Amino acid sequence: MDDSTKFLFNERDALETLARKATPGPWQAEGDCEFFDGDDYTDEWVRLGPDKSAPFATMSSDQTADGKLQARANCDYIAACSPERILALLARVRKLEEALTMLRGWCDRILEVRAWMKERGK
Repeated sequence: MDDSTKFLFNERDALETLARKATPGPWQAEGDCEFFDGDDYTDEWVRLGPDKSAPFATMSSDQTADGKLQARANCDYIAACSPERILALLARVRKLEEALTMLRGWCDRILEVRAWMKERGK
């Protein structure tokens, strides 16, 4: 089991708690607001809510093209991980785990029937 799988199994309840406490979405990546305070840099931000008065998180970068692209990519990623999306993913994981448990039970039963048939020469 890799680290990301271990995290999902061991810490998904904590992730769900964090998602439930976060500002509801939808979250939106916005930006390209330039500030000049000695050093030039660009701010990209994620608005944490549907209206213009919602709080936001910022990602600042230098004025290089790579810096701007990285800040925007970070904001796009954060916006995509809004609480409702995380909760939906966790719910899907739980349903898939339930289905997997059921399938494992069926496989175990099939193996039992095969062993029983083999014992009887069928």
